[in-house]
Amino acid sequence: MRRVWKRSTEDEIVEIEPGALSGIFTSPQWLRDLGFSAWLLVGVGAALVGLIWLLSLTQTIVMPVITAAITACREGSAPPSLCSRSSRSPSASA
Repeated sequence: MRRVWKRSTEDEIVEIEPGALSGIFTSPQWLRDLGFSAWLLVGVGAALVGLIWLLSLTQTIVMPVITAAITACREGSAPPSLCSRSSRSPSASA
């Protein structure tokens, strides 16, 4: 059995409106939100690593200053603007 394919002599023209193709190549909203959140976490992590690196370079002066500030707040010899109210209350020192 032999099949014969007939070709049409007329070409079919498919018309597509430009607005119909606008959403084909865009990514879904949840994927864009996930990507934004991932880059936000990368930025926060990089800032945290940079801060820790900077503090490690200056630890010879930073650690004694932090210790002195905590001691001054606990002993009550620091100005009130440097200490929070909870660290100056008598119940917090017990």
